[in-house]
Amino acid sequence: MKNTPGQYDAAAYEQYVRECFDEFKPQGPTEEHLVRMLADSAWRQKFIVPAEIEILTPTATDMATLKKQIRALDVLELHSRRLRRQFDSVLKLLRKIQAQRRTESPKPISIRRTTRKPKFTSDGMTIQ
Repeated sequence: MKNTPGQYDAAAYEQYVRECFDEFKPQGPTEEHLVRMLADSAWRQKFIVPAEIEILTPTATDMATLKKQIRALDVLELHSRRLRRQFDSVLKLLRKIQAQRRTESPKPISIRRTTRKPKFTSDGMTIQ
C-alpha cells in the first residue's frame, strides 16, 4: 500500500522494521534499539518528498497562502536534515559496535575460590 502524508500503514512499517533487522542482524538490546532508530528515521524520511510535492501543488491564490507553503517547505527541509543526521550517526554507531563485537574474542571466565585451602601442621591438624 502506498503511503501519502497523513496516512500510516502499521503493517508496512513493521515489515520495513523486520527487513532492517534482517539486514543488520542486531545482537542484544542496544543493537536492537539502534536498528529500530535507523528504521524510524528512514521511514519518516520517505514521507518528506511526497509532502513537499503536496505543498508545491499550485493552490496558492494569495500571498498569505504562498508564505504558509514556503514556511512548510522550510520546516520539511529542517526535518529532513535532522533525520539524515540522525540516520548517519546511528548507522555509524551501530557499525562501530558490531565491528567491536566481531573482533572481540570471548573472554575466558575465571573462577575464584571463595574459601581458602586448609593448612595442615606436621601432625595433620588443620590451622584456621
